[in-house]
Amino acid sequence: MRFTCNWLTASQSLFDGSISGDPVADFLLGSPALFTTLEPDTLDDGVSTVMGAFGQDDYKVSSHLTLNLGVRWDLQTPWVSPQNVFGTFLPGHQSKVFPNAPPDFVYPGDPGIPRGLTPTRWTHFSPRLGFAYSPSDKTVVRSGFGVFFGTLIQDSGTVIESPPFQVYSAFADPPGGLSSPLLDEPSTFPNSSSFVLPISTFFKDWHQTQPYSMQYNFTVERQFSANWSAQAGYVGRQGRHLFSQIEANPAIPGPGATLDNEQQRRPYNPDYASMIRGTTDGNSYNNSLQTKVEHRMAHGFTVLAAYTFSKSMDTNSCITEGCGVSNPFDSHFDRGLSDFDRRHVFSLSFVSYLPQVHGSSAALRKFTNGWEFTGIASYKTGVPYNIITGQDTQMTGVGYETFGTARPQLVGDPYVSHANKSQYLQGYFNPNAFALPCPITLVAGSCPVPALGNFGRNVLIGPGYADWDLGLFKDTNVTERAKIQFRSEFFNVFNRANFSNPDSYMPDSTFGVISSAGAGRTIQLSLKVIF
Repeated sequence: MRFTCNWLTASQSLFDGSISGDPVADFLLGSPALFTTLEPDTLDDGVSTVMGAFGQDDYKVSSHLTLNLGVRWDLQTPWVSPQNVFGTFLPGHQSKVFPNAPPDFVYPGDPGIPRGLTPTRWTHFSPRLGFAYSPSDKTVVRSGFGVFFGTLIQDSGTVIESPPFQVYSAFADPPGGLSSPLLDEPSTFPNSSSFVLPISTFFKDWHQTQPYSMQYNFTVERQFSANWSAQAGYVGRQGRHLFSQIEANPAIPGPGATLDNEQQRRPYNPDYASMIRGTTDGNSYNNSLQTKVEHRMAHGFTVLAAYTFSKSMDTNSCITEGCGVSNPFDSHFDRGLSDFDRRHVFSLSFVSYLPQVHGSSAALRKFTNGWEFTGIASYKTGVPYNIITGQDTQMTGVGYETFGTARPQLVGDPYVSHANKSQYLQGYFNPNAFALPCPITLVAGSCPVPALGNFGRNVLIGPGYADWDLGLFKDTNVTERAKIQFRSEFFNVFNRANFSNPDSYMPDSTFGVISSAGAGRTIQLSLKVIF
């Protein structure tokens, strides 16, 4: 368990078990592993301009072949602050706006520094190509390729967290504990000359740009009869320049590295402490086989079945503040399965109107006619989960929420067989297969020989998912313009336990244990008047 509590509006205390071995015990002792504070609170009033233009044409080569050609131009200006309360880190520069600023920190108005802190990119052109080919009246082949630009994140909260407008401070193992975390520390409240050293800050990378994706597909669709058809296709996507965060001033690891000498080991000592760079150097890859079989509504029923076999990988699945790269010396160190990757997905849906009864009594027709039976089935393999040590075993002093996300050393087989459900829940994987990468056990958060674990990100896969939802509805006409609908809906009708991923945080006593599941069977009955 990773235990975090709010201290002030923009302050946090992290209790990770590094003091006593248990996060809750650390909290009761008032001994946080990390205390961060930000004063004053963030102003989210940034302004950006977004515009685009496109041209497109459909060219019919023949009665069997049609081409779709197009190009789009996208522009988004970098976010600016109406009050110009932005700042960034750019090595080799000295601010003229704030001459007392430490080296390399610059602001709008400094020579060569635009209001948005990064250059405006004017050359974002995205081509679109596609074709549809029909060799017969029952078969269609389609393919397409396109580039699609996204938008820059309104990262006002990141770029404003810089002195003198805001003071962000991070204190590892604060000597005053939870009762007085700022004991013997200088004031953290900003003023016109708030350059309290060493500075902890977030800043935009000079090369930050709009993210984009390249999307492509190839599908074949075949109609087998008047109502039955099938489709199979390859669908792929690659993301480029995705948002990420990385520690720009990591403490250099080496023998004898501890939390106490962390600041002395930073390249930009003594002016800067932890500095998080907001970059757009993330990548993603997704490839899938997508199939479906469909029966269009006829003879009182419709059916749609779909199956997808896919694999999604990326360098980071999270774009929120604090989701950074775990290894500050390698921005692609975390490349692995996406947090949302599901290898196999099957779904089935149907709607059936029960046959009408004719020629019987009016009462019998009222009861037997107007019934509708529906169903949705979903089967999915599990999503990945990441094993983390909860300790800064690298001794790199990574700041903010990335603190303690180092990965472990694999020392055994993580996969186990389960004889019954109890074993399945109490030991989904083998917790003894993982160890801290330090050759000597950590004591109070220190690692005598800093080390990176060899276990990759999102290697293990959690429990699968299966669900059936059924519905039975009855429409009864009351007048020509009004009817009553009886609805009975059954969610997770077979009451299957869809378990959550196991606890993957090594300091927890429940490491490897599954302790939660999705909702069980739910039955909903209702009456609806339609007029």
